[in-house]
Amino acid sequence: MKCKKIFLVILTLCISFLGLIGLNVNAATEEYYVTFSVDNYSKKQKNLMTFDTDHYILENISLDSTNKFRVESNTGVIYYNNSGKEMSVKDNSKYNIYFSKDLI
Repeated sequence: MKCKKIFLVILTLCISFLGLIGLNVNAATEEYYVTFSVDNYSKKQKNLMTFDTDHYILENISLDSTNKFRVESNTGVIYYNNSGKEMSVKDNSKYNIYFSKDLI
């Protein structure tokens, strides 16, 4: 009887541990894309942001004032500017776009 209780406790701990591993895997697979108005806000592999220390970045992107953009996760969450609108730039140039979900 004592062996059954020990076995059940160990089994419960193993299942809990596997559950935590599953949660961490899901959190690690979240990806962020910069989507642009000229592409009808479609996600493209070339616009996948890379993680760098504590933020995501998409480097060396040519933007002009007519091309609005936003950040979108692979789970469908869309991030806008503080006013709830797409972001844009004033000057035609190349930009680095930084994103940190923790700073929203």
